[in-house]
Amino acid sequence: MFYLNYGEMDVAASHPNKNTETKLKSVASVACSLCYRKKRKCDRKLPSCGRNGNICIYDDSPHERPGLMPIGGLLNGLAGAGGLDALITTQTLQNMAPSPLEIVKNYARTVKRWLPIIKLSRLTDQLEAAHWDKSITLQANTIALLMSMQLAMQPSAGEGNTGNPGVQNRLYEQCQLNFALLQAFKQSALETRQCGILLAVYQLGAGLISDAYVTLSTTAGIVRVNQLALYPLDGYKENDNEAKRIWWGVFLLDRLIAQSNWNRDYYPLIMEPPAWSAVLPNEDSSNKIAIRIQDIDAHECDYFCRELQAAYIAGQVIEYNRDYNEEKHVLGWNELTTRLTRLLNTLFAQAPGSWRTSCGAIAMVIISTLDLHLSSLETREGRASQQLQSSAEASASTVRMNTEIVANSLADNDQAIRELLPIAGVIANYRTAQVICRRAELSQSLTTEDRLALITMTKALERAKLRWGLADTYLHHISGGNVGQAILDALLASPTKFNITLLVRAESTSTIPQASNSAIKILKGDLKSHAFLQSSLTGQDALVLALNSTPPSFELQNTLSDAAAKAGVKRIIPSDFGSDVTNPAIVEAVPPYQAKLDATKYLETIAAENPATSWTAVINGPFYDWCLKRNLYGFNPKTRTAVLYDDGVARFDTTNLHTVGKAVAEILSVSNKFQNEYVYISEFTVSQNDIFDALLRVTSTKREDWTVEHRTAKSMKLQGLDKLKKQDFTGVYDLIFAAIHQRGLGSDFSAIRKLDNDLLGVVKGDIFEATQKIVESM
Repeated sequence: MFYLNYGEMDVAASHPNKNTETKLKSVASVACSLCYRKKRKCDRKLPSCGRNGNICIYDDSPHERPGLMPIGGLLNGLAGAGGLDALITTQTLQNMAPSPLEIVKNYARTVKRWLPIIKLSRLTDQLEAAHWDKSITLQANTIALLMSMQLAMQPSAGEGNTGNPGVQNRLYEQCQLNFALLQAFKQSALETRQCGILLAVYQLGAGLISDAYVTLSTTAGIVRVNQLALYPLDGYKENDNEAKRIWWGVFLLDRLIAQSNWNRDYYPLIMEPPAWSAVLPNEDSSNKIAIRIQDIDAHECDYFCRELQAAYIAGQVIEYNRDYNEEKHVLGWNELTTRLTRLLNTLFAQAPGSWRTSCGAIAMVIISTLDLHLSSLETREGRASQQLQSSAEASASTVRMNTEIVANSLADNDQAIRELLPIAGVIANYRTAQVICRRAELSQSLTTEDRLALITMTKALERAKLRWGLADTYLHHISGGNVGQAILDALLASPTKFNITLLVRAESTSTIPQASNSAIKILKGDLKSHAFLQSSLTGQDALVLALNSTPPSFELQNTLSDAAAKAGVKRIIPSDFGSDVTNPAIVEAVPPYQAKLDATKYLETIAAENPATSWTAVINGPFYDWCLKRNLYGFNPKTRTAVLYDDGVARFDTTNLHTVGKAVAEILSVSNKFQNEYVYISEFTVSQNDIFDALLRVTSTKREDWTVEHRTAKSMKLQGLDKLKKQDFTGVYDLIFAAIHQRGLGSDFSAIRKLDNDLLGVVKGDIFEATQKIVESM
């Protein structure tokens, strides 16, 4: 079995802490309890070892996993000599390549620049004392903090991670254990709070957002119990400064986690903003921050102050968007817009162009600006036309601004700055891509400028995933949901148990979540190389193509089909998956379909010349779930707006993505059926009015509650042709749906074609149930 998905889905990298279970070797036999406690070699002889005169006591369970103290036996360990210091072992710390002082140095160069929650001078004093005086032993909380600092600096992505995944897994597990132990026995220690923050940083960077939220919530609870008041500053003590940095660190990370959720459903904020304006730094009174300038380098303190300003207003935007949806107008839109603009101008004036990529404050303001204005565009009801116009302009301007920042960074390719990329920068790049896609869905238009911006953001995320696994998660979300993914899911779930090979471009860095599956093999190479294609396709039973509907993709399909036939591949499934291109009226209405039809005709020629090779093309109509989520049927459930074409009465056949995937898997499960022919499947035969009625039931509304616009299918076709002249390729969608909504054109192919539903296990579905599931997932 050979499977190809070219274009959107190529190569996958799984995060070592998300999808793989760490397997550590058990000790076959254990040392006696006395030798183990005294840390000396034991020959494990019965009834007593060679070091003891009396009968030894042997514990049936392993005393210790390499680098990770066991949870079992916790109370016994505490009762013995050493207490918590005996549980938080130095073994994991000793297994790290860098020395403790190198950990501090690297931390100061990276994480400390945007999260200065540790007073490093206090830590280095302890390390230097222990270095020169061997009788001094580091305390357990210091060892735990060093491990957490090292963890926070670890590349959290699987692909491109040059470290040792096994060691990194053990370090992550040890840090989780350390934090639990510190909570239980050292709750008042500063290191307990610092370990919690750094653990949450790693989890957020790895894309484990819900885990990060839980960890930070726990840390915030400890902070509330032990934290001194931020204000007033009277009675200020030396150690108070570090505790206040911790409070602000939780405050900052709380806002980042809320912004990171890719579904735009914010996590509830954990830390309430301070009630005293004098405590929060701002451009008018930066000297009033509760963190004294002289306690940390002035440059770094100013940087942290700006981050806190950005985090403060980010929280206000989050609450505004939530309050507006709940019709609680607490803050003014104009006021928020003004504050965001003023702060961004200040940051741009202070940050050199080459350093803007590594400025977390700029990234947070960009995220907040995009969220505020996109929320205005999506919830149009009750918004003034001037506000809507301002939001459209501001979102476009912010996208251009971030695109320029990112494009300059990609061109510079500065390794030092790349290492300093904050998590906020990853979130900002993803949010920019998200806004571009969402604006295209709302306006049914994608300009050349936006297309280039989207490519730039994708490249930035591909580079960022070498440092942050969160970028890998975002990339999957951007590229997910296509027919290739649906087919792959169905092939993996099929009882036939296919062996699947994915052929990808040599330069591709896209992701496939299931790449770690043992049934999948990935081959990377030049898709134009005859030798590569010949070696890759030889021995394969079938070739499935899921290409973009562009002329270069159809040329590639011809090349691959030629190579497959020469290699003896038995079945080829071309990249049709859509409207009935065998209907001349459909092809005339959508001229780009001619290339798709020609590609399949070329397959007919190949099959005639190579009798051992056959083809099967699938006609399924538009993807119901994919199109409804993107408002391509003319309905937006969020804004309660609808556009009906020719009164919405034209009927057409449509099928969900996962159903198409299952049909392909069924075709490949039998070798003697569907040879050299089109197969037709349809899950629903509906009109726009049918979909509208289903939406009304799902949303418990009436037509009078919606803003309904009436247009003609002809006007939609003219709009699509005009877009194509301007090189706006979303015009193809206009042509496709103009044909779908034009009565009598033949988009309801089930009226004239015999469906293959029964043979392929496709069941006619309930439009209301399907619509309900889709709306709930939006």
